[in-house]
Amino acid sequence: MSPMKLCVPGERLCSTEDCIPGTGTYLRHGYIFASLAGYVLRKNEGEELPVISVVRETEAQLLPDVGAIVTCKVTSINPRFAKVHILYVGSTPLKDRFRGTIRKEDVRATEKDKVETYKSFRPGDIVLAKVISLGDVQSNYLLTTAENELGVVVAHSEAGVQMVPISWCEMQCPRTHAKEFRKVARNDINFHFLNGGGSIDCCSGGGMRSGSWFFLRAMRLLLRWLRPCTKQGRSKPSKRLGELWRYSRLLLRSLYFNELTNSDVVLDSVFEPVYWLVDNLTRWFGVVFVCLVIILTSSILIIVYSCLLPMVLANYPTHWIMWHLCYGHWNLVKCDTPSVSICKKCIIPKPARTHHCSICNRCVLKMDHHCPWLNNCVGHFNHRYFFSFCLFMTMGCIYCSVSARDMFVDAYSAIESYYQTPPPPFTFRDKMFHKGIIYLWVLTSSVAIALGGLTLWHAILITRGETSIERHINSKETKRLKEKGKVFRNPHHFGKINNWKVLFGVEKRSHWLTRVLLPSGHAPFGDGLTWDWSPLRRDLVAI
Repeated sequence: MSPMKLCVPGERLCSTEDCIPGTGTYLRHGYIFASLAGYVLRKNEGEELPVISVVRETEAQLLPDVGAIVTCKVTSINPRFAKVHILYVGSTPLKDRFRGTIRKEDVRATEKDKVETYKSFRPGDIVLAKVISLGDVQSNYLLTTAENELGVVVAHSEAGVQMVPISWCEMQCPRTHAKEFRKVARNDINFHFLNGGGSIDCCSGGGMRSGSWFFLRAMRLLLRWLRPCTKQGRSKPSKRLGELWRYSRLLLRSLYFNELTNSDVVLDSVFEPVYWLVDNLTRWFGVVFVCLVIILTSSILIIVYSCLLPMVLANYPTHWIMWHLCYGHWNLVKCDTPSVSICKKCIIPKPARTHHCSICNRCVLKMDHHCPWLNNCVGHFNHRYFFSFCLFMTMGCIYCSVSARDMFVDAYSAIESYYQTPPPPFTFRDKMFHKGIIYLWVLTSSVAIALGGLTLWHAILITRGETSIERHINSKETKRLKEKGKVFRNPHHFGKINNWKVLFGVEKRSHWLTRVLLPSGHAPFGDGLTWDWSPLRRDLVAI
């Protein structure tokens, strides 16, 4: 029997090529995962491969479970979440400290968009929270304080004095009378925990409130009424600067507040400006890019219909006129834009090939990437439209660039002649025509090169049965298996031609005309939830 090691539910143990699954495990995509928290055992029972199983300790160890009330200590915060270490489950101390995360949207149940993490928690606070999702090797337990009984129960002011709650969102220092924002737990909770070998009890009474409780409440109201009002006359800019200064101090304190500081906390603080840019600016890029696409495309159409089309009708022979009208408008009509794991951010089932988009803040089936030019994610239901948009836009740009080449040369020569002495007798309309032709040719040629490269790259990925994200994942998996002398096979590769049929929804030969060359609003192949089998190919090979 090999040495034992601890594992948590959902942890990947090994490949099915290395071991046979036993008790406490389950299979997924050719790998063996732990379904229990406990010790990993490998036994050779006369088979070619050892049997791997997960067993619990002889003495049961209490672990955080979904729905459990836990006591935790805040170690660091940032605008998106607070990191904590879980110390107690109920009133039972844990042998080991488990990491947890309280996201901004899980702090309270109402007005979630107005929650500010640094006004809810501070490093060193003791918090009561509820477990809403189990953790694994890569992520922490997800916790929530979105109940009246949950929140901060013990907090210390900057003077080092334990504060008392005065409302559901504020606590006050008894020494300096300074108020600090917190997400305060309702103060009729009996709370007991151990800290550093000592014990602290925070009790606010039982079922009936005693006379001392009313006395303390009255004293708190009196202190609040007698508090000097020196800060009420401050201007808004100075108040804002004060908040920024306190927030900067808070980030700095997160780095050296206690012994729980590690490299993860330091990296979170260093990358805080990057997180802020992603949360506040990236989402607006899509709107700007979509408007830019509409403006540029509309400008090309205006130039074509106002300048080129009248000249073509007046000077070109009939067969060339029919070619330009038919192909150009066909190209214009076709160029339109239209057992699972658990997502650690959405806390919902995540099927195979599904990924979470941090910009759209949702899981996307068969996600390829987030396209800022479309202000949307490219996935299962719009992958065909995205590729068709890129392909026919590239073809249209090439068509305009090739057709307008001679006119571009003539217009460029005419513009160079503007500076001759005497200047040529061009009217204002002629000059605008020349500049419009140059603008059209330069823009369409540039877009044809850039968008053509993108279209070619996606054509290669489609031929291989991959998305942009899967390309990166499969490359790493190929390298990992190659080091073990094994070969990686993509389970979603149905064959080069069949991959294109799956993308365009082609089920018979006539569909190449009705669903590919002509506009079609048919649904994509499959539901995007399962990708194990396909009617186009039944000899799939798993990883």
